Amino acid sequence: MSRDTFTFMSWIRQGLATQIIRREGEAAPGAPAERAAVAVGLTVNETEVTTTLRLFGPEDVRGINTDAIVRHWPARDVFDAEPNFFPLIEFEDADLPWRYTPASPKRREGSTQDLQLTPWLCLVVLSDEEIKARRPSGSSAPLSAIQASVNDLPDLTDAYLWAHMHGKVELSSANDTRVNELLRSTPDAFVSRLLCPRHLKPKTSYTAFLVPTFERGRRAGTGETLDSAIDALRPAWQRGSAGGDAALVWLPTYFEWRFGTGVTGDFEELVRKIEPRPLPPEVGSRSIDARDPGMGVPGATSGEQPDLRVGGALQPLGAISPRWAAIEHVPAFDDVLEDLLEMPAHEIENASSEPPVVVPPLYGQWLAAANELPRTEGWFRELNRNPLLRIAAGLATEVVQKNQTELLTGAWRQFEGMTAINNTMRFAQLARHGAKSIFARHLVTAPNDIFVQLAAPAFGHLVWRTSPTRTLSAVTCGTRIEGVIDPAWRRLTRARGALDRRMGPRRPGLFDRVNGREIRAGGGRPLLVHANTPWTSGARAASTPEERAVIEDGEKKAATTAFGTALLVGLTAFAGDQSATLGRRRAWSRLVDAQKHRTPVGDDLVERVLDEMPGSDAFVPVSLEDLAAGRVPTDADATAAGAAEFRQAVGDFFREVQAQLDVTPSLPAAPTAGEIAGLLSRGLDPEETITRAVRFRLRLSPDVEWSPEDLLDPLFVSPAFEQPMWVPLRDLSQDWILPGLEHVPNNSVALLQTNREFVEAYMVGLSHEMGRELLWHEFPTDQRSTYFRQFWNPASFAKIDPPPGWSAADARDLLKDITPIERWEKDSAIGSHSPRGATTAVGDTRLVLLVRGELVRRYPNATIYITRERATREEPHYPLFRGELPPDVVFVGFDITVDTLFSGGWYFVFEEPAIEARFGLDESAVPLRSWSDLSWPAVGVAIGSYFRGSVERDGSRSELALEDRTPPWPPGQATSAAFANITHQKPVRILIPAAQLLAEVRS
Repeated sequence: MSRDTFTFMSWIRQGLATQIIRREGEAAPGAPAERAAVAVGLTVNETEVTTTLRLFGPEDVRGINTDAIVRHWPARDVFDAEPNFFPLIEFEDADLPWRYTPASPKRREGSTQDLQLTPWLCLVVLSDEEIKARRPSGSSAPLSAIQASVNDLPDLTDAYLWAHMHGKVELSSANDTRVNELLRSTPDAFVSRLLCPRHLKPKTSYTAFLVPTFERGRRAGTGETLDSAIDALRPAWQRGSAGGDAALVWLPTYFEWRFGTGVTGDFEELVRKIEPRPLPPEVGSRSIDARDPGMGVPGATSGEQPDLRVGGALQPLGAISPRWAAIEHVPAFDDVLEDLLEMPAHEIENASSEPPVVVPPLYGQWLAAANELPRTEGWFRELNRNPLLRIAAGLATEVVQKNQTELLTGAWRQFEGMTAINNTMRFAQLARHGAKSIFARHLVTAPNDIFVQLAAPAFGHLVWRTSPTRTLSAVTCGTRIEGVIDPAWRRLTRARGALDRRMGPRRPGLFDRVNGREIRAGGGRPLLVHANTPWTSGARAASTPEERAVIEDGEKKAATTAFGTALLVGLTAFAGDQSATLGRRRAWSRLVDAQKHRTPVGDDLVERVLDEMPGSDAFVPVSLEDLAAGRVPTDADATAAGAAEFRQAVGDFFREVQAQLDVTPSLPAAPTAGEIAGLLSRGLDPEETITRAVRFRLRLSPDVEWSPEDLLDPLFVSPAFEQPMWVPLRDLSQDWILPGLEHVPNNSVALLQTNREFVEAYMVGLSHEMGRELLWHEFPTDQRSTYFRQFWNPASFAKIDPPPGWSAADARDLLKDITPIERWEKDSAIGSHSPRGATTAVGDTRLVLLVRGELVRRYPNATIYITRERATREEPHYPLFRGELPPDVVFVGFDITVDTLFSGGWYFVFEEPAIEARFGLDESAVPLRSWSDLSWPAVGVAIGSYFRGSVERDGSRSELALEDRTPPWPPGQATSAAFANITHQKPVRILIPAAQLLAEVRS
């Protein structure tokens, strides 16, 4: 039993099966004692009927629902399972293996504690040659069956040891009263399990079978005669039977699956086989023949030096990448190669009419913004003049061309709809150009009044310059300007209209003349309406206190409404300049409406309305009674005193009402035609309006950098490919990752380092060729972008501690392998552009651990990391990247320097993946310091045989003991829970001192 989070129990039973009387190991008292029974009574029409229902036994089972099986190991069709582990099968129901066992548990000697219970099922594993025959199911046999020798089957005497219940909870004992409660509340926390304790042969195909344990179940499944005299606990077979046909037995199968074993050894065994070994000199570089490059370039090598050594992405620790300048080669090679690379630029400069020639590319020329090699040293010159680096860039070209369909699909997917967006921008540019022509020829050059009248519909969309919260319509409302731009007035005075033809040539500047009061309303005399009511007495200056009280009462809106209505009726007789009248009527209407709804207006509006009353100073007083009687006064009845009285009354009335509102905002002065025209010329300019309208509808992602001079220029974007690009390079050839890999010894570990020069040259070649592909397929990009920055595959558990003040995006950027190429300094060296160079101790080179062996093939997901001795309490260093070179090589890169490793106390840790429970014994014998060290040699079980739970010592059978100490149970009292705990294989963690690897580096 584990002390932490799970519990093994030897057996468990629920329900009616707990009522079985016969105990295992006792003589059969009779059939009724072998099955639990329950009496059932039924009364029908006053007649009572009673019967006894008995529990099913093994002979009643005709099959198992495969949904009850939740797991089996090894998995189906897996052919590299560890041969030292036990095959197993798990069931969802915690009591299934013992549900139909026809007995109760055996009691511990001298105690009332239940000890063991044989399951009614058994798991057997047979190789292909051990299966003698097969027989399908039919009418006489409900189950398919196999024939095997009993000597190839496990001993059923120990069958109880290889069945147990696994609870993912902690229980104090097998008799814990919480078991039944937990089974009801959390049934998913329990499974039952059968083990097959066979020492499997390596590299062998097997088939596992779920078969009955008892003879009655075997006969029922095969269709043989079922004799009631057969003891219910008689086993289905017995070891040690006579030879020949008598040793063969037919077994029905409830479930089966096929699997195979791999080479000998589990995780612990395979890790122990790995040793630090020196790398042969052939590892890390490969040779190329450079004696005849072609294209008129002289050979870089001669007969004495037939080849050059070219590195890969990885190289042995301490190796130095060969510098081209330090290699002995034909001097003319550099000069001819440079002339060849610069030939296109010279032809363009000289405007040669000859057909262009095809020459090797200048890798990264758009990223470096150069058409020819610079004369000063830098990454661009070094990359293109060094054949060793040009090879890496050329490999990138091949990678892009090979994977162009997937890459182009990914680029378009990142910027879906980009073609439609750019088409919209181009059409907007065309519309803007045409609108600017019309605007300049027909609007800007027109007189101010014509320009203002034509642009009147846009007044509601333009903001006045001195009042950003008010539109031009609000500024001109209630002024003479509103009358001039009124649609009715524009129709009446339109050029070449009916009125225009009758009036003849018009005097220009009508707008300014009206706005400057040069043209004012004129005509007949208005009537001063007078009604004998309190609220209309305001027309006579509200001479009585009662009338003034009514006007001052702000709650009586009827007074204001009635007076405003009468005032408006009096003004309907205005005549004269209709354009001014239209504006004046709107001003009066606004003023009256403001008083009616108690909304504030400015004093300047009141004064403006009073000032714009009819030009005559004579008013004709009239009452409503006179109007009703048809008595209309003549001009002779008009008096100047009446006009003055009317003006005074109106002004006093509106000022008093305005004072009650206690708000007096000021309105700007009426703008001039020139001011409005200037605003219109700026606000309606197509350069501004069309550009702003299109860009307002365009929403760019925050990660899209686009700031063109013309905001309607089509967008150029840069797709980013995040996949690690070492994978397609590996698919070309693994030699480009680590040349000479075939010379690395099996079951070895070694230290490597990244080849920064090779990696950066390859990454430049990727972006160079991808830019050409995007241009050819009309993708909107400017080719001066870094499309690839990830060479290695950063592990998901890599821990990056960004410098203080860095954002999360900056921290993620640390995992990239290069900085954006277009930002590289021209005089920087190739291989010096790691984003982590300035922020970590690693600099430009990363330490890499290489592992080759069967461990990688068997456990590809094993965790590898670096840690220090426990006394330092330092956090483990997890890999920054990881890669596999099939079939048996893995490499992991770390953020740690060689100098740090030399400081001592460091270990490379190999940790077995945390998987579901497995059981077995170690393959190699080691000193037995604990039960976890128990091995197949220690129990004396040969390959192909079964572990019986006991060993032969001095010719007698005895229970297992750890060395010669007292076993954990009395003789004859072993339990399946104890054996489950002993054979349970916990995940293993192996530590290899880094000093062993460093010793090989020193040598």
